[in-house]
Amino acid sequence: MFASFFVGVEGVKGIIAEAVSGFLGNPWVQGVLYFVLVCLFTYFYTAVTFDPKNVSETYRRWVGLFLV
Repeated sequence: MFASFFVGVEGVKGIIAEAVSGFLGNPWVQGVLYFVLVCLFTYFYTAVTFDPKNVSETYRRWVGLFLV
Protein backbone atom coordinates (compact mmCIF):
# COMPACT_ATOMS: atom_id res chain seq x y z
CA MET A 1 0.00 0.00 0.00
CA PHE A 2 2.81 2.41 0.84
CA ALA A 3 4.61 1.62 -2.44
CA SER A 4 1.44 2.17 -4.49
CA PHE A 5 1.17 5.66 -2.99
CA PHE A 6 4.59 6.58 -4.40
CA VAL A 7 3.70 5.14 -7.80
CA GLY A 8 0.63 7.37 -7.93
CA VAL A 9 2.57 10.41 -6.75
CA GLU A 10 5.03 10.10 -9.64
CA GLY A 11 2.23 10.48 -12.18
CA VAL A 12 0.80 13.52 -10.45
CA LYS A 13 4.27 15.00 -10.04
CA GLY A 14 4.88 14.63 -13.78
CA ILE A 15 1.62 16.36 -14.66
CA ILE A 16 2.36 19.25 -12.30
CA ALA A 17 5.95 19.59 -13.57
CA GLU A 18 4.72 19.70 -17.16
CA ALA A 19 2.16 22.41 -16.36
CA VAL A 20 4.68 24.51 -14.41
CA SER A 21 7.33 24.29 -17.14
CA GLY A 22 4.76 25.40 -19.71
CA PHE A 23 3.71 28.32 -17.52
CA LEU A 24 7.28 29.43 -16.74
CA GLY A 25 8.26 29.16 -20.41
CA ASN A 26 6.30 32.33 -21.14
CA PRO A 27 8.70 35.34 -21.38
CA TRP A 28 6.14 37.68 -19.80
CA VAL A 29 5.83 35.42 -16.77
CA GLN A 30 9.60 35.23 -16.48
CA GLY A 31 9.91 39.02 -16.65
CA VAL A 32 7.24 39.66 -14.04
CA LEU A 33 8.64 36.96 -11.76
CA TYR A 34 12.16 38.40 -12.11
CA PHE A 35 10.89 41.91 -11.27
CA VAL A 36 8.96 40.70 -8.22
CA LEU A 37 11.89 38.66 -6.90
CA VAL A 38 14.31 41.60 -7.31
CA CYS A 39 11.91 43.93 -5.46
CA LEU A 40 11.44 41.42 -2.63
CA PHE A 41 15.18 40.84 -2.29
CA THR A 42 15.87 44.59 -2.26
CA TYR A 43 13.20 45.21 0.37
CA PHE A 44 14.40 42.48 2.73
CA TYR A 45 18.10 43.27 2.21
CA THR A 46 17.46 46.93 3.04
CA ALA A 47 15.33 45.99 6.04
CA VAL A 48 18.15 43.85 7.43
CA THR A 49 21.15 46.11 6.69
CA PHE A 50 19.76 49.67 6.99
CA ASP A 51 19.77 51.25 10.46
CA PRO A 52 18.00 54.63 10.28
CA LYS A 53 19.37 55.86 13.63
CA ASN A 54 22.95 55.15 12.60
CA VAL A 55 22.46 56.85 9.24
CA SER A 56 20.91 59.94 10.83
CA GLU A 57 23.75 60.25 13.35
CA THR A 58 26.38 59.85 10.64
CA TYR A 59 24.60 62.40 8.45
CA ARG A 60 24.44 64.89 11.33
CA ARG A 61 28.15 64.52 12.00
CA TRP A 62 29.15 64.96 8.34
CA VAL A 63 26.83 67.90 7.69
CA GLY A 64 28.11 69.62 10.81
CA LEU A 65 31.66 69.06 9.59
CA PHE A 66 30.96 70.62 6.19
CA LEU A 67 28.96 73.60 7.50
CA VAL A 68 31.64 74.73 9.93
